[in-house]
Amino acid sequence: MPDAQPAIAFDHVVKTYPGGEHAVNDVSLDIASGTFAVLVGPSGSGKTTLLKTVNRLYELTSGRVLVDGVDVSTTDPVALRRGIGYVIQQVGLFAHMTVADNVAVVPALLHWDRARIDARVDELLDLVHLDPAQYRGRYPAQLSGGQQQRVGLARALAADPKILLMDEPFGALDAIERERLQHELAALHARLHKTLLFVTHDVEEALRLADLLVVMRSGRIEQAGTPLEIITGPANVFVAALLNADDVMRRFSVMKVASAMSEAGSSPATGHRIGVDRDLRTALSLMMQAGVQSLLVVDARGAPVGSLALADLQRAARPATSRT
Repeated sequence: MPDAQPAIAFDHVVKTYPGGEHAVNDVSLDIASGTFAVLVGPSGSGKTTLLKTVNRLYELTSGRVLVDGVDVSTTDPVALRRGIGYVIQQVGLFAHMTVADNVAVVPALLHWDRARIDARVDELLDLVHLDPAQYRGRYPAQLSGGQQQRVGLARALAADPKILLMDEPFGALDAIERERLQHELAALHARLHKTLLFVTHDVEEALRLADLLVVMRSGRIEQAGTPLEIITGPANVFVAALLNADDVMRRFSVMKVASAMSEAGSSPATGHRIGVDRDLRTALSLMMQAGVQSLLVVDARGAPVGSLALADLQRAARPATSRT
């Protein structure tokens, strides 16, 4: 259960650059502990600037950023950054250091003993699906882009931070590798329960990953909520257009079977099943592939909990009506 105190709190945050341009303009937002929060918006919307105020890579013009209730401006920036994981698109691995040494940077700075560091390196390489025996002695130039990003993620997790900041981490990867890492990151989040603040301009990526979706424009938050809340009830025309909220397949991708199914009692005649936590896009695909108009919905143990018919999908496909 999330802590009552937000892991990250933005309190009327303003960041102004020389000349008076507002990169971030009066942003207030609470991010609960364990949340996967995604900032999405067009270039220049203030996403990266807002993220970098958390670890004080950018200092505020006014307002406050609190981490676990503590104003970051009162914390030594070096100590603050050692306690917050940070992953960027360019990865930033040290070219002259092995994979193991790159992962061990922060533990070494924290004066962990060698046995503890070695054990942590192996644990994290396993976690990001890189065999320690095969990869710990390699150098960054000997890795693919996806492998480098995995090492960057392992390095960010090395000192077991509560918070992980990720700035367009998969932006330079090809589509296949990008989707693979998105799924792996989602699985890691479910396993580790870290608080993630993730920046992307890719709407599909944002919808796939976010617990809390934050749509930004011109330094302000246009809307914040779950992907389902926003895509089925966009606050304004800008949000609707950015998320392409009228696209049925996009809405189906964030809607769970549980939200559209009929309760147990009228099981479908077919033997085709789908999990209650799967999305409606997957359900429609299964119906089309199998040539059936209904599916048996089952829970994690495989027990029937209801049914999903084509008519249920048609009702769920009704377009969002909130427009201003």
